[in-house]
Amino acid sequence: MKKLLIFGLFIALSGCSSVMKNSVINRAAFDFNCSKRSLKVQEIGIRTYGVTGCGKRATYIVRKGCISTGNCQAIMNSMGRN
Repeated sequence: MKKLLIFGLFIALSGCSSVMKNSVINRAAFDFNCSKRSLKVQEIGIRTYGVTGCGKRATYIVRKGCISTGNCQAIMNSMGRN
């Protein structure tokens, strides 16, 4: 039973990460004026992602509580050149 609970928690957290990552990709594609396929996303902390692509680089923070509301918002925290 304990293993099943841990497995369920892992699956839930994996899904959260996926939803947040998709929000970051969508926002970065707009900010960079770049196709989603050209972007590389790396999780660099809790709710924090680094994105590179199309000669640009930025850090995004995903707003807390987005999974419970179903409305994730990725906010650019920094921007620079590659």
